Amino acid sequence: MQKTIDCLPLTNGKKWELSLRGIDCIGEIRGWKLNHSIFLELPLEHDGFSQVVAGSGSKVKYHDDGFFISFNSKVLQVQKEISLLAIQYPEVFNKYGLRKSDRLQANFPLRFSCGTSGTPRTGEGVVSDISRTGFLIRHLNPLRVEEVISVSAPLIGGVFSDQRALVRNTRKSANSSPLQYETGIEFLKYRQSIAT
Repeated sequence: MQKTIDCLPLTNGKKWELSLRGIDCIGEIRGWKLNHSIFLELPLEHDGFSQVVAGSGSKVKYHDDGFFISFNSKVLQVQKEISLLAIQYPEVFNKYGLRKSDRLQANFPLRFSCGTSGTPRTGEGVVSDISRTGFLIRHLNPLRVEEVISVSAPLIGGVFSDQRALVRNTRKSANSSPLQYETGIEFLKYRQSIAT
């Protein structure tokens, strides 16, 4: 789905995958001027950086809040001494949803337990978003993908308790919060309802 330029999501420090003159690399956003240019820092050790010149074509792709975004651009300016690249702000871009269902932002506490009956592990965290199929939670200690956990959370009008969920993905949090991990869980009740 092509989008108009006014909704291109940009965040300083966000990592992008770029293809410059056929060479793939990772760059970090260091600033932008709306409808003009985007400034990227490339690693100094990047082999192909010396070949990049103004006017070179570039392809950009990145993930942002559950979407895959891509666009074509061209290099406006290269500052090789400080490994800074200015590319043209795109007129259009492609944006594709990666999630099965919409998400709502949230911020409420959650408790979970997992592990075998002989050595159960417990933890606490915060639900940061909710979807029809599960939660995105932030927590202190890592969980394993495909692990089944039991989840409880206080909700308005009652308690959401002992719901079994499958860990779908987990990663270290990008921010400096003491809750170091972000984990997507899918409720087993939902999985069973679509299997029948």
